[in-house]
Amino acid sequence: MKENADREVLEFDYRASLFTDIFENRNADILSLQEVDQYNQFFNPTLSGMGYEGTFVLRSRYDGLAVFWKLDKFELIENRTINLASAEYGINMPHKALVVVLNHISTGNTIIVVDTHVKSAPWFESVRVGQVSVLLDQLQNITREYDGASIVMTGDFNSIPGYPTYRLLVDGYLNNVEIGLKNWKNRLGKSLPRYDLQSNITFQSAYSLYNTCNIPSPPLPPNYSWWDAQ
Repeated sequence: MKENADREVLEFDYRASLFTDIFENRNADILSLQEVDQYNQFFNPTLSGMGYEGTFVLRSRYDGLAVFWKLDKFELIENRTINLASAEYGINMPHKALVVVLNHISTGNTIIVVDTHVKSAPWFESVRVGQVSVLLDQLQNITREYDGASIVMTGDFNSIPGYPTYRLLVDGYLNNVEIGLKNWKNRLGKSLPRYDLQSNITFQSAYSLYNTCNIPSPPLPPNYSWWDAQ
């Protein structure tokens, strides 16, 4: 894709102007971003000038996750980073989730904002399931601390409806699912350990609204916005 793109559109100055237009026109109360590689140089100062406060965590040496909120709408209670690695599942990749707990000033309601970016590539679905399972386990612990809080989760999940990662988020369970890192031997036929997964938190996806609002369906996305079904 990069090889076929005009060099101009790959320059950050060009993209920065597009980002600024989107931020100004949308005027969102909360922004949740992935693959952020210019946090201190662009995103934080630009959005601070628009009335936002934000937090950031590196996901790799090159980019990270960022969440911003309007200062006249929300107060920060706390933020946490969740490491999605798991010794049990044999997953040691550096993917993370950023959790930001906010107080909605006008109502006093608590909102838990989650931003994540899990493993890409079609043959890593067994890794993504494990990473999301770790995330859901940690979110269950956090919701016990903030009883009655709503959850909004966005991220690059690199999965599509019907795949195990998506089904775990929507249904709250998976039976006899493979989890782990497939090496070349695995991909040639050796099976991975299988698990039964259960979560008390289930989600609805904004993507599902395309089925009910007479809006032309977009291409199947790896990026989603979710809210807790409870």
